Amino acid sequence: MADKSFEVRPLATALGAEVFGLDLAVPLSETDFGRLRAAFVEHNVLAIRDQDIPPENYLAFVRRFGQIEDYPFAASVAGVPELTEILKLPGDVKGFGSGWHMDMSYRVRPPMTTILHAQEVPPVGGDTCFTSLRYAWLTLSARMRGLLDGLVAVHESWPPEPVRFSGMTITNLDKPREVARHPLVGVHPEAGEPFLFVSPYYAREIEGMSPEESLALLEFLNRHATRDELTCRVRWAPGTIVLWDNRWTLHQALDDDFGAILHGGGYRRRMHRAVIRDPRSH
Repeated sequence: MADKSFEVRPLATALGAEVFGLDLAVPLSETDFGRLRAAFVEHNVLAIRDQDIPPENYLAFVRRFGQIEDYPFAASVAGVPELTEILKLPGDVKGFGSGWHMDMSYRVRPPMTTILHAQEVPPVGGDTCFTSLRYAWLTLSARMRGLLDGLVAVHESWPPEPVRFSGMTITNLDKPREVARHPLVGVHPEAGEPFLFVSPYYAREIEGMSPEESLALLEFLNRHATRDELTCRVRWAPGTIVLWDNRWTLHQALDDDFGAILHGGGYRRRMHRAVIRDPRSH
C-alpha cells in the first residue's frame, strides 16, 4: 500500500471537488486515506473518477468510512446485501433520488455519509446536484437565524412509488412510517458548526405552527437552501464514485431525460449505493 499521488479539483466555492489519480482496486495507505478524508471534510462532496472495480473492492473502500446502514425500501444488489441497486430504465421519467432531500432524515440519526458507484450512465444528462446546508445557514439574516432557534421540524418517511421505478424492486410499502423530530438549527457533530436542517421531501411541518405557517416557512427555507450559488453539480461518468456528507448537504438526481419524458424511451442509469451509519446511533 504505497502512497499515491492524486489531485483534488474543486467544483464550486460552496462545496464539491473531483479526485483524479486514485486506483481503489488497491487499498489506500493510511496516509492517503487521511488525505482523502481531509479533502472530504473540506469539500463535503467528492467525485472520485475512473474506478472500474468490482463490488468487493467498493465495499472495502466504503467500510473504511464506517458501518453500513440498511435502506428499508429497495432491494439489494444480487449477492451483495450491503449495497442497494439504484436503477432507471429507459422508459422511466423519474430517477430514484429526484427532488431535493437529505437521505433518511426521518431517522433519529440520519446516515453520516452516502456513497454511489456508477455502473452504467447515460451519455448525457442524469447529473446529481448538491447544496450546502452550512452555507444556507450562514447566508440567512441574523434576525431569521434568531427566529429559527428553538423551532423543530417533523420528518416522516415516504416510501417510493413503485410505478415510477419500473426496474427496481420496492419493498416494505406496508411498513409503519418512521418519524423523527429535528431542530431547524442543526449542529454538525464533528465540525461543531450550525447548519440549516431542512429536507424538502421528508420535513413536512414545524411543531407548534399551523399548517399554513409551517408551509410558508418551510417553502422559504427550502428555496433559500437550494439557491444556485450554494450548489455544485456532478456529471457522472462510468466508474465514478461519489460520496457526500449527508448531514451537511442536500442532493437531487436531475430528471432531465427528455427522451423518456416526451417519447417514452430514454437512457438507462444504474448505481450501487451504500449509506454509512452515524456512529452515535450505536
